[in-house]
Amino acid sequence: MKLNEKIKKLRRSRRLTQSEFAKALGISTGYLSQIEMGIRLPSRALLKRMADMYGASLDYLLLDAAPAAAPGVPEEIAEFFRSEHLSDYDREELLSLFEWWREQRNKRNDN
Repeated sequence: MKLNEKIKKLRRSRRLTQSEFAKALGISTGYLSQIEMGIRLPSRALLKRMADMYGASLDYLLLDAAPAAAPGVPEEIAEFFRSEHLSDYDREELLSLFEWWREQRNKRNDN
């Protein structure tokens, strides 16, 4: 998938209009539209802001291949983390939840 297509897909997955996303990035809607159509390329700094807002990596945006999920991670979970913008608090909360789940699973397996 091309860069412009990834940007558009990620924006839509966050249910943002071009106007909303452009405003959040500090650029014009027209400029974002040109990026999404593949007419213009965003600067590296703008790409970094987009990646941060989407909770995506620059590698995902810049490389042709989609990032591989970790072995054993269902695609639905990998897609959730690619498309959701998580704050540091959200990440910590989810890590705590996963740790709790791991402990419960280990208790079940020990019995």
